[in-house]
Amino acid sequence: MSKSYGGDLHEEINDYGELLVYAGPLIAEEQTPFQKLTVFENPILGKVLGSDGISQTSEADEAIYHEMMAHVPIFAHGDVKSVLVIGGGDGGILRCVLDHKTVTRAVLVEIDEAVPRLVQQYIPTICGNAFKDTRSEVIITDGFKYIQESTEKFDLIIVDSTDAYGPGRVLFEDEFLTFAKACLNPGGIFVNQNATDFVHYGKEMLVTTIARSLRKHYADVSFFRTAVPLYWGGDSFLGWATNNKELRQQPLATIAQRYSASGIVTKYYNPEMHIASFALPNSVRAMMTKA
Repeated sequence: MSKSYGGDLHEEINDYGELLVYAGPLIAEEQTPFQKLTVFENPILGKVLGSDGISQTSEADEAIYHEMMAHVPIFAHGDVKSVLVIGGGDGGILRCVLDHKTVTRAVLVEIDEAVPRLVQQYIPTICGNAFKDTRSEVIITDGFKYIQESTEKFDLIIVDSTDAYGPGRVLFEDEFLTFAKACLNPGGIFVNQNATDFVHYGKEMLVTTIARSLRKHYADVSFFRTAVPLYWGGDSFLGWATNNKELRQQPLATIAQRYSASGIVTKYYNPEMHIASFALPNSVRAMMTKA
């Protein structure tokens, strides 16, 4: 039995279905130059951040996405010191990145200043102290513009963007990926979000398009998986690209040792989940062969 609380968020998956999140009491609402942001309560998800009627993150399940997107590449690499996060204004990725004491610099580039401001005010459990950490720098500008003009190099680049339609589309295109590669240190890792294996990009699946574009720049291109209830209700595929083919194939013992030594306490991520996340279903393997 379902119950509407008013102000519900509807995300259209395709012409035949949508994801509905029931909204409880409205906590905050703001129309910015880029989007309409809302913060509301949900009985199961806790506080939820919405953008233009689409749920972005929640207290209950944010760790599933943020921990996997940050910890998988950092533990796989083993020596990440500098990180660039494009998007991710809620600070969840930044928080997880800064859990690693080996990280000495983390730059977050967010186009809308209202996102980190509202999250810090109303959902601080998501960002923690990330925005106040002396190792972090928040730059309010367009992510494409920043990466096009930047001369700084990073060990890890994480693109925590909206989906590949609307304003976020440019972050999935080859021109952006070319500039991103130029900002990556040798042996570094590029990670981005790609929704599910049911999402089209033009006439083909997004997974196929992204794999084809990344293969122009990297020797090892694949995806890793996590299942976020707030995002379509199924697997979310995170893009993986690096020139070091060994990083994706680190043995469990190595990941476990690094995880234990870090002292990081996680809600979702663990070394076993790390290894398992790189196992892809046959449908995604087939899409990648077309790339």
